[in-house]
Amino acid sequence: LCMADLAARDFGGRVCFNTSTDPGCPGDNALDGAPSTYWLSTGLYPQELIVALGRPGIIDSVRVASTRVRRVRVEACLQDTATSFILLAEGEM
Repeated sequence: LCMADLAARDFGGRVCFNTSTDPGCPGDNALDGAPSTYWLSTGLYPQELIVALGRPGIIDSVRVASTRVRRVRVEACLQDTATSFILLAEGEM
């Protein structure tokens, strides 16, 4: 059984917010599924990428491919507006 990628653009996922972006590598690239595209942030740390899932669901994994990232934090928001988050996981890369 293969689980749907609820964050993927093909399943209705979308980037709601991202901190500093290079115009040639926008945050939406993080969800397009293409291995040749990526989101490139251009600012100081920390960087954020807020993603709205295509539909409600249970998240059993998060895949991150990155360079020069030391720490990752995954949070969730249960409201329709992204205003209050709860910590799901965090760790060193």
